[in-house]
Amino acid sequence: MTNTKQPEALRLADAIDPPQIACLPETRAVAATELRRLHEEVKYIPALERVLDKQAAEILRLYEENKRLLAANKDSTNHFDALMADHKKLQNENETFKKCLFQMQNAAIELAKPEQEPVAWMWEDRTVTTDPDRADGTWIPLYTAPPKREWVGLHLDDIPETYAGDKSFLNIARWAEAKLKEKNT
Repeated sequence: MTNTKQPEALRLADAIDPPQIACLPETRAVAATELRRLHEEVKYIPALERVLDKQAAEILRLYEENKRLLAANKDSTNHFDALMADHKKLQNENETFKKCLFQMQNAAIELAKPEQEPVAWMWEDRTVTTDPDRADGTWIPLYTAPPKREWVGLHLDDIPETYAGDKSFLNIARWAEAKLKEKNT
């Protein structure tokens, strides 16, 4: 004896199909047909559930992949932002370097210029000429003002040993050096 339970939709269809139920035969037939149709649709539910399970698993996999890509994108974005910050820093340093280079070039041009051109030349016997062809090194150049010299300050070697440890002497020497520098530069 097999114990097979009849599906509920079929049992109801069979129950209303016989003429024992008091209702119009057309109504019973329509209800029974609908119950049998629903039973046929119910057969596909397990297959649909399997498809839905597969789709849910794929959605979960795609969700996890999306999370992974978003994290990688965030790392890439942070890396890009760091690179852009470095780039801006290098641009600023480059601008500063260009300004310094420009200033150095201008300073080199100024240093290459002679401080002052001689206006005449004098021989040992005090003969003076303005002919530049005579400027052969044996004639002394004459200027409208003395040539400017680079300031050279005092070094510790210039101070006599007897005063080297005397702080008040060193203070006076520094003061005198500053005054001379102020007047001569």
